[in-house]
This record gives sequence, structure tokens and C-alpha cells, in this order.
Amino acid sequence: MRPSPLRHTLAILRTTIGLTQKELAGLVDRAPRTIQSIELEHLPLSEDLALRIAHETGVDESWLLQGDTRVPPRRGAALQAIRHRHRPYNREDYEWQRSYNEAPTAPQSELADVVKKGPQAGAKYLRLSLPQAKAMVHAARPVMLESSDEKLLAAMAHFLKGTYRNPDALLVRWKLRRLLETLAAERSIPLPSRELGADSTLAVPRTAHTKKKPK
Repeated sequence: MRPSPLRHTLAILRTTIGLTQKELAGLVDRAPRTIQSIELEHLPLSEDLALRIAHETGVDESWLLQGDTRVPPRRGAALQAIRHRHRPYNREDYEWQRSYNEAPTAPQSELADVVKKGPQAGAKYLRLSLPQAKAMVHAARPVMLESSDEKLLAAMAHFLKGTYRNPDALLVRWKLRRLLETLAAERSIPLPSRELGADSTLAVPRTAHTKKKPK
């Protein structure tokens, strides 16, 4: 199979963790040709596949999707939450993620007992087994997402403020609203009608379509 140059983040990831294209393809249930085509930039990396790769390898999916090969691979949520090391993602992280994925999840009662006892003497962090680490990540996920949401909302507010004097300010808001409505509909999440309901000030004119009369 033709070797690919390291011009895609997927190729960077694969060489970092020491897998062949065939091995990575088997890990995520794809054909080796698909992995090769993405690395050669003949095929775009879909969001679904990026999420699957991130889950299987422990790399950050946003790093994968951004596609900037100048930035070293970043560690995903589980690795950041449990393995407190400020360094780029590497093969050791991949091996830990594989073991983490295969481990069962400890009961929350077991995790609570470990947290109550606290770190061992002289230790800075709790020492958790993989099942306990998995329970910790599941329990901490809402808090982690809330923190991420705060940053996202702050960035959105900053962006919207920068468009106040733009001639297309209302159109920008209409596009954001439509995007949110689409994402909510895909996940069957109802949105508050007051904030996102019909609003004549944000309405984009639609072209009227008239039915042709049969001859």
C-alpha cells in the first residue's frame, strides 16, 4: 500500500502510536483504503470517524478535525482527567486508552470510598484502578462539559459583540439560530420557543413559490 506523507493529522496520529494503515482501519471498522485516502487528502475526515478514532486511541478529536499538522497531538478528555501530565499525546497514552476502554466501570460507591480516603501519604493525586478511573470520568463528565460550555458561550458572546456594526449582523444571528435548531432537531432536544421562536426582526425573506396551473 502506498505510504502517505505526514500532511494530515490522521497520519501524524497513526505514526505516533505505531500502527499501520491496516491496523488503524481494523481498530475503527474501516477499510485500509479509507485510511489511506484520508491521509493522502483524497477523502475528508468525517466528524463521525474522528469521534470513533478519538474514542479508540485517546487523542483529542478537535485536534484531529482541525487538521493542523504543525500542532503536536493532544490528549483527549479521559487522559486529561486521569493522567495529570502536561505533555503531547504519545504511544503510552494510546496503550493506556486501550486498557481503559476494555476495563469495566467500578460502582460509584467504590469510587466514593476511594475519594473519601484521599491520596496516599505523600501522593499528590488519587491512585485509581482503571475501573475506578472510568467511574471518575463518567461522574466528572457533566462538570467538564459545563466548564467547556462556559468557554464556548464566552467566545460566542465575544464574536457576536464584534458583529454589532456589521451590515449582516442580523443574518449572522439567523445562521447561528438555524444551526442550533438543526443540531437540536437531530438530537430530539426541544428548544425554548421564546428565545428561538418566530422573530420578525431576524426573519430572512423567503421567495414565494406559486404552483403552476395545469394546462
